[in-house]
Amino acid sequence: MNFSEDQQAALEIMKNGDNVFLTGKAGTGKTAVLNAFLEWAQDEGKNIIACAPTGAAAQRIETITAYTVHRAFGLKKVSIVRPPAKAKKEIQAADIIVIDEISMCRIDLFEHVARAVQMADEVKRKNEERLARKQNREPQDVHTQLIVVGDFCQLEPVLTTADRKIFQGIYGHKLFAFESKLWAGMGFRNAILRTIHRVADDKAYAESLNSVRTGEDPFVVEWFDCNTAKNAFVSENSVILCGKNSTAQERNNERLAGLPGEEIFSPADIKGDADISSTNAEYALTFKEGARVMMLINSPLGDYFNGSFGTITECLDEDTVKVKIEETGKVVLVKKHTWTVSEPVAKEKQVTVTEPDGQTVTKTVTEITEKETGSVTQFPFKLAWAITIHKSQGMTLKNGVNLYPEFFANGQMYVALSRVDRGSNLYINGILQFQDLRTSPRVRKFYRAIDKEWGQ
Repeated sequence: MNFSEDQQAALEIMKNGDNVFLTGKAGTGKTAVLNAFLEWAQDEGKNIIACAPTGAAAQRIETITAYTVHRAFGLKKVSIVRPPAKAKKEIQAADIIVIDEISMCRIDLFEHVARAVQMADEVKRKNEERLARKQNREPQDVHTQLIVVGDFCQLEPVLTTADRKIFQGIYGHKLFAFESKLWAGMGFRNAILRTIHRVADDKAYAESLNSVRTGEDPFVVEWFDCNTAKNAFVSENSVILCGKNSTAQERNNERLAGLPGEEIFSPADIKGDADISSTNAEYALTFKEGARVMMLINSPLGDYFNGSFGTITECLDEDTVKVKIEETGKVVLVKKHTWTVSEPVAKEKQVTVTEPDGQTVTKTVTEITEKETGSVTQFPFKLAWAITIHKSQGMTLKNGVNLYPEFFANGQMYVALSRVDRGSNLYINGILQFQDLRTSPRVRKFYRAIDKEWGQ
């Protein structure tokens, strides 16, 4: 892949072994850089644990198996995540730990991760010092590299009303990972991507998006009202982008009800210790022939990709349908897919190595493998006449977007407007309001400090 100068520089920073915060605006290619780094690390024989706050975000890490943060660190679904009593042996065995979509990682979850990494490093250092004394040499620097990836100007962590009181009793108004003292304690090097590739051909749109990102220009919303499509997109391959999940469900149900034919109901088949949130599968799926869908996996044959849109042309049986993929026009067979839910496990093995003095010795090393804990079987698609802004994060929508401006969270407007590659591909169903231009003042302050450090 041909990387821009800033992408290549970020990749080299990550290869140095330091803890890294890889960040950049929407469309700068953070995922591409992360996947390139993971490919390199695999070739180097590194033990890697890659994870993200949600199953959908973990599915976007394509290079290796990725987990939710909860599953990777052995956490239960609780209101407040507490610090670890000790680091799991899998964390101790990891050379590199990656967290993607760090903006959605709440401070309590990040502190558990950071403290677990610190505990693992303490064990590694003690073991290395003991071995160095035994071999009469100086101890080497051994540590776990922690890489966090994301843009705090995008979607923020979820804090439910039920959790808010007890959470604020512990953390006050702190919410983001960077607000933890452990963020500074991890000594992250900042790797910043500044070249926007998604809207490279529409400079005015890119500049206006940046104003939305910082949330400080009250007139920028008028620019979008004046410089986007004047009429709604009505083609079958356009998509409705909604702020609220209930709105997306309503629009999808309306379109589904308008189709002739019988509805097919497909519940997910969940086996073993498998929570549906560890995947991006639908818990229950209702569809018909003619339904517009979005694929949730990459086709093993390369016929479609995670995020591809299509239309169901024929329902063959309870496990098989035909889907016409929009990008190619090809009709493909789509069968139910089984998502294997797993967790990382540390496994010891014997290896033979040649020492610097030429002697051959057998050593015990620890590698990270996967342990299957359960599975989820479901059709690998979801209804997609309408999708939510939260589900669209990380996607590029090219075929016309009808945006319903229902914004209730910081970063939501920015994520919505940055899903398209040019203003002419976006229709706003209403008027953007300045009060919906929400960016956390703490996030603005955080990025100002980074820009000052980099002389921007």
